[in-house]
Amino acid sequence: MNLDKYFFNKYASIVLPNNIFISYSGGVDSSVLLYLVFKNFNNNYKKKAIHIDHSINENSKKWYFFCKNYCKYMNIPIDIIKISKKNNFSLKEKYLRKERYRIFISRLLNNSVLMVAHNKDDFIETFLLRLFRGSGLLGLTSIKDIVYFGNLKIIRPLLNISKKDIYNYANKNNIRHIFDYSNLNEYIFRNYLRLNVIPLIEKKWPSFKKSICKYIKICNYNIIYLNESINYFKHILENKNFLTLKNIIILPYLVRCEILRIWIKGFIFKTISYNNIMLINKVIFSEKNKINFLKIGNYFLSKKNEKILLYKLIEKNKILINFKNSKLFNNVKFKYDYKNLILIKSKGINCLNLNYIYKKNDLKKIFQKYDISIWKRNNYPCVFIDGKLIMIIGLWLSKNFCKESKNSLLFIIK
Repeated sequence: MNLDKYFFNKYASIVLPNNIFISYSGGVDSSVLLYLVFKNFNNNYKKKAIHIDHSINENSKKWYFFCKNYCKYMNIPIDIIKISKKNNFSLKEKYLRKERYRIFISRLLNNSVLMVAHNKDDFIETFLLRLFRGSGLLGLTSIKDIVYFGNLKIIRPLLNISKKDIYNYANKNNIRHIFDYSNLNEYIFRNYLRLNVIPLIEKKWPSFKKSICKYIKICNYNIIYLNESINYFKHILENKNFLTLKNIIILPYLVRCEILRIWIKGFIFKTISYNNIMLINKVIFSEKNKINFLKIGNYFLSKKNEKILLYKLIEKNKILINFKNSKLFNNVKFKYDYKNLILIKSKGINCLNLNYIYKKNDLKKIFQKYDISIWKRNNYPCVFIDGKLIMIIGLWLSKNFCKESKNSLLFIIK
């Protein structure tokens, strides 16, 4: 392949924003991309390399100095940005990618485009990884040459170019680059796939990469049709926190799944899994007399009064009662565990997890009286004495055991 001709015809000959930034790691892919941009785009464009230093590899400093010195040698402007390790720092690829794009968004000017050097082999690897993880149609086909990350426009000019062609071009044009030896670590799924699985498949089916690309192209046509159908039914999303049951039931299965995915993503800001979509469909078509709810992250989804409702969980520390001066609660401490707020046992008091006793009729009737939905009940700890319910904290107090002080919100045992 004539890479210069391909790159010029597809990218350099079209109108792009005035500022072109190149994500530059020093590897062969980004080095070739950097070379192509500065060779084919004229001086009317402002071009700059950006190197992100994660400082997690033993060779990070070497890469830093290589990128800095090579850009100086080639007279290419470069910004080098070091990621500081925060409390929630993670070595996971997904986290590091988000950090990079967060930096890109904060640093890039208006009227800018970011070019990244993903190639056809990366494309195939990502497809197979998502396939093995059980991604749906949209997940398998979401790798495109032009995408948006918020307001940031990202172009992948090498997405249709094989790694072999990139190496050939680098050798032909004497383009210097570094090699990351961590790419040989087979404990990383992507590396194992690249080094072991793909060569084995390619040996048996030499044209399998072309077949995958063809398959994705066909899927993209189906997605266009699906998106048109989704746009036709998007009016049912007008109400933010609920969907009318009769409107969602009549939708074709695939359209209903995508409508649900779009609706929920508007709350939790991430795409939910296919398994969750299946569970939501079960809630939608469940019988009326059954308890119909599902926990999704920090939200509860439930079917009630011919609607599908989505509510955020109440924060467990919002308890409105003060026990500080009560004799009964002098030695009682509050503790937060993973699922519920509970009271540590103290003399004369037994405190039970709500999940353990929620089916008891007396407790159920109290929650129904105060119109507390099933998915909200875990936020109300219950206090028992000798097996008898005396209090639902923040909601209800038994008159047989307690009375309210006239001068305060304290509750005193008789």
